[in-house]
Formats: sequence, C-alpha cells, structure tokens
Amino acid sequence: DMVSDSIRFHQLLGRINELMPQAVQIGQLRQLGYTEEAIAAEIGVGRKTYAYRLKKLKAALEAYTTDFLKGK
Repeated sequence: DMVSDSIRFHQLLGRINELMPQAVQIGQLRQLGYTEEAIAAEIGVGRKTYAYRLKKLKAALEAYTTDFLKGK
C-alpha cells in the first residue's frame, strides 16, 4: 500500500507541476506570509491572472483527485 500511495502521490505532484509549474514556489511564498498580490507579482503575473490560474488548478485537481482516490 505504501508503494502504491507513493506512486500515486508522485503522479499527483507531476500533474500539479504540469498545470502550474510555480506551485512549489507559490506554496513557499504563502508559508512566508506573502499576500496573494505579492505572490502574483513574484511569479510575474497579474493578480487576476494568478487567481484565475489557481481556480483552474483547483478544479483540475479536484477532478484528478477523485480518480486518484478511487485508485485509477
């Protein structure tokens, strides 16, 4: 089970990286207390573009994780 969980987790991280390569950087900036506007500036996009990309990422991941949790 641990091996298959590890494989699925790496697949999930791969999918996140495909959808938004800056995801790790965004997570790090959030941990440092950056605002959404500051994060958008740091990754070089406008605040609305950043919010739109996050919304798309969330929707894609919700669909992916539904299959992920079913073991597909």
